[in-house]
Amino acid sequence: MPFLDPKRAAAIAEPDLGPPPPPQPLEMHVPTLHIQPRKPRSELTPDGNGRFRIHDGPVIAHVERDGRMSFEDRSPIGVSVASPRDINRRLKAWIANPFAEAPADIPPIIQGRFELTDLAMRAAGQDPYSSRKMELLDRTRDERMGLAAAENASNLKDALARTPAALDRIWRGPGDVRQKRRLFFTLWDECAESGAGDVIATARAVRATIVAFIRRNLPRGSRAGYTGAELDALNARRTSRERFDPYWQESATSAQQSP
Repeated sequence: MPFLDPKRAAAIAEPDLGPPPPPQPLEMHVPTLHIQPRKPRSELTPDGNGRFRIHDGPVIAHVERDGRMSFEDRSPIGVSVASPRDINRRLKAWIANPFAEAPADIPPIIQGRFELTDLAMRAAGQDPYSSRKMELLDRTRDERMGLAAAENASNLKDALARTPAALDRIWRGPGDVRQKRRLFFTLWDECAESGAGDVIATARAVRATIVAFIRRNLPRGSRAGYTGAELDALNARRTSRERFDPYWQESATSAQQSP
């Protein structure tokens, strides 16, 4: 058996595939665009002074600043008159061609509304629009909750801002000093101790304002200040969990500073 030529054997083992292909252009990376879904258009129409209204067929919904909703039903019997502009358009069209049909976009001069079913249901003591009202409540729930949260936050800020002036009016106004001390305690005792985080934070700030006012104007040991027996009597009838003692921190600080 003859031996194969080494060059021929290499050509058989590694066939010639021709010149390499030309380099391909770099692939361009196209970033994926994340399109945010468009927010649904609000149905609430401003009605002045932070209030809103919604016209939904025969129902008019009134929305307060805090999100509360009330309803007003349109009368099942009514007559409406076209605007002067529409009347003028209709007259000009009729003068131009008295025998032509009225264009579809021109409303009638006078049109009426008579809902016999509504009248029958009202006579039977039923609300003909109850399902429509429930749908309105559900459809606007999230938006009205947002209004309620914003109004609550605004009220909390106002309450905190008004506290110093209210305390000063009580202190400078007429009345017995003991009655004023009891009123300061009542204001402190009525501050919320549970609920939403912003409510608790505001209540604590109001309490701190009351305590600071008492220490400044009714200091411990003065004729205007609370006595220990008075504090015990007030705490015996408090409704809050926390004990009312505007001088407690002062006592603790004095105890730490004493040798």
